[in-house]
This record gives sequence, C-alpha cells and structure tokens, in this order.
Amino acid sequence: MRTIELSEQEIRRLRLRAQHLMIDTNSATPNIEHLLQTICGVQAQYPFDAALAFRVRMNNVTSTELKQTQMDERTIVRTWCMRGTLQLLAAEDFYWLIDLHGKTFIQKSKRRYEELELNEKLYSKSIEKLYALLAQNEPLTRDEVIDCLMTHGIELKGQASYHLLRRAALEGLICFGPDRDGEPTYVLVENWLSVVPKPISKDEAFAKLARRYLEAYGPASLADLANWSGLPMKSLRLGWESISHEMIEVKIADRRLSVLEKQVYSNETKIVDSTVRLVPAYDTYLLGYHDRELILAANAAKDVYRGGGLLRPAIVIDGYIVGSWEMKRYQRRIEVNINALREIVEPFQHEMNIEVQNIGKFLGMDAELIL
Repeated sequence: MRTIELSEQEIRRLRLRAQHLMIDTNSATPNIEHLLQTICGVQAQYPFDAALAFRVRMNNVTSTELKQTQMDERTIVRTWCMRGTLQLLAAEDFYWLIDLHGKTFIQKSKRRYEELELNEKLYSKSIEKLYALLAQNEPLTRDEVIDCLMTHGIELKGQASYHLLRRAALEGLICFGPDRDGEPTYVLVENWLSVVPKPISKDEAFAKLARRYLEAYGPASLADLANWSGLPMKSLRLGWESISHEMIEVKIADRRLSVLEKQVYSNETKIVDSTVRLVPAYDTYLLGYHDRELILAANAAKDVYRGGGLLRPAIVIDGYIVGSWEMKRYQRRIEVNINALREIVEPFQHEMNIEVQNIGKFLGMDAELIL
C-alpha cells in the first residue's frame, strides 16, 4: 500500500468532504436517499436531531421534504442497525446492512432477554402473533402491540415489549412506520419497503461496509470502523484487507490511517466560505471515530462528549470540534446559544450566524444567535 503524508487540517478537510459538511462548488447537492447512502446512515435515536443532520449537509432541504421521503416515498427507513442503535438508512441499503448487524446485536442482548424472561419459546410465539397482527392492522404503536398480544394470552412485562420489537427489527421483519399522535408505529418491512433484497455474500458485504465507511469517514482506521459499526474486529479486518488495493496509507506523526485512493485524487474542493457547521447531537461526525484527537479540541471534550453515551450538539470549525450549542424554542422563534471559548468563535461570528439562520429557515421560524 502506498503511503502519503498529510497535515491534520488536510485530514479534517477530507473528512468534512466525505461527510458532506464542506461547501463544494464542484458537486451537485445529493437528494436525501443518496446522501444517506453516501454517509452510510444517520443516527436516529432522536428524530429531531436526525432531521438537523440532513439540514447541515443539504442546501434548502425542508423538514416536510424529509418526512415525505420517509413516509410517502419510503426511500429511507428508520430501524436499529449500527452499534445496535436507531438509524435512518437508505431503503436500498436496508437488507445488506441488517444482515450484517442484526445477529450481532441480538446475540449481545441475550442476557437482557433472559433477565426479562423473553426466552426463545416466548419470542417465537410472540413473533408469530406480531406478524399476523401487523399484516392485518399495520401500523401499530408499541402499546397497541402489547394490548393485542395480551388478547392472545401473551403478557410482556417491563422492557420485554421493547426488546421484542427491537429484535424483530434487527431480524429485518419490522421497521418504524409513521408517528401517530407523537407515538412511533411499527410496520412489516415486506409491506413498507418496495426494494428487493439482492444476494450478497458475507465476504462481499464486509468489503462493501469497509468501502462505504471509508467513503463516508476516511481517512480513518480499522479501529474507527469497529467503533462506528460495533461489529467484531475479526470479520471487519477481513473486509478491510480485501479492499486494501483501493487504499492509500496516510501517515501523520505516529498514526497510520487509510483513505480510498479515489478520494485523495478526486477534484479539489473549492471553499466559498469558512467551514463553520452547527451539527446536531449524535451527529455522524461525532460518532464516526474511535480516536477523536484529530477532530476534538481538548477544552471541548467534556462539554460535547458527556459520558454515558450522551452527546451534545457541536460547533465544528474547519473540521475541529470547538464547543457545543443549544437551542431554545419559543412559539415563533428560536435562540441558538453558543458554548465555546469566545476568542475561538468570535472571528467566525458571521459564518455562525448564517448557520443559525439556516436552522431557522429549516424549522420555519425566526432565529437569533446568542454568543
């Protein structure tokens, strides 16, 4: 593998471009589904933050357009996948990504199933009834699922219903449908998505995952891929090594990263303004790396990465996370408060205000920046 040396800023610029967080005058703005394929999913534990992840990467996208793509066109889908967490995926990627990730996170949850008395016999009986219920009555909320199962003599206690639905989703049987009165609903994948599964071997799938990860996050390491996906290192390594002929090794100090050759030698990105981005909580840029030293200012670490899996919305300046931000919503307007060292953010006040106004435009509300 050929080796090149890059500066920290060159690495951050490549990552920004891969994540569609850099203004690029040479590339057309992708549609929502294509963006999801390009960045290989968006964390969707909180739908509002997931929506803002599209806002920061796309010009003029609206929350209405996002909802239409998910609920009417159904070219994107919300389900559990990478790291066993909720994701928005392109419908075209659903089957191969679920096939790779589902069994791993079901296996990791075995002890929890036992604690909840959700044994295989009860699970199989519940799934049989759940399938019949959704085939006749979809979509259903979680409470409706619980009530319907009880009428068939199946009582799920505590968090057992959540884990039943999560496991069914990780098996590719169900996914999220439209919200009803603020409550999520569940639907059968076979009825909700129109895409047809394409045969792909496990070896091909792991190679595809490694390639797609580098396309979305490179330059990066195998450890970064493992942290992002949550899959076993042994399987990931085989996929990583199978595409090594497509990679260039990036040397920076004592680190060794990898990047796809096509990304290094693609057309240069022209910056038309300073790259200042207000990314939402749990943004893919925050979750994509095991080693965050290249992208995270030391003084911002505890502010953004709060521990216990909690991530705050982040201020990203030229690929460097320098602090957090928070939004206060009122009836007709929003305020965006900046939590960062004043001497760092003041030179970028104009660009930051543009970001705040774009957030307001996305939400259809007036917006004010508060330093």
